[in-house]
Amino acid sequence: MGHIVRRASWGVIDLDTRTGHIFVQEEWRYVWQLDPGARPWTLRERRRFHDIADRHIWGTWSRRLRVRPTGTHRLANPARDLPIEFDIRWVLAGGHWTVNVRKLTPGTPSPRSWVNFGARLIQLDHLDGIPYTAGNAAHQSRNNFYTIPHEFGHTLPTAAGSALPVGDEYNAGHAHLADTDSLMNIGRQVRSRHVQAVVDELNAMLPDLQFSTAP
Repeated sequence: MGHIVRRASWGVIDLDTRTGHIFVQEEWRYVWQLDPGARPWTLRERRRFHDIADRHIWGTWSRRLRVRPTGTHRLANPARDLPIEFDIRWVLAGGHWTVNVRKLTPGTPSPRSWVNFGARLIQLDHLDGIPYTAGNAAHQSRNNFYTIPHEFGHTLPTAAGSALPVGDEYNAGHAHLADTDSLMNIGRQVRSRHVQAVVDELNAMLPDLQFSTAP
């Protein structure tokens, strides 16, 4: 047995039972939007935007957390912690997500980007690859915050089959407001709670193999 693939509505989880490689990929179908007065998107600009998004997501999410397999399967014996890798793939039709990327009129500040989890829709703009200073309701701030990896977090559900996405943690009253280093707050660190859906899906793959986030 080699690759076991689990297909969710939001993405695909690929488990290589020989090597322990865990690969999570979402297919993104871009819609290139244009503000009045903005120059038309060139192919080079489109490719550059996708490359930036791909690098930011891979660099922020991949191999940041590990899962620990248990059970009678040989992948769990001897015990070892396995990293998870995350990736996006540009597709021209279909896809898990429709990604609107708005090219703004020159001089227009970047508006807030968002994800509609139920509609599998992401709204970004051409300035979202540029870092900025982000603040939260606890009056904390962090420099060099990137929009795209944060929005990617909203494309993951809170658990397998959940209709709720991983939410923002920077709002007043949130249980993790004090965790300013969290990616879903204003930081750059992925937490185990952000990948619970991936762990759940892994646990549905093989009856003799179970996973939990490694300490």
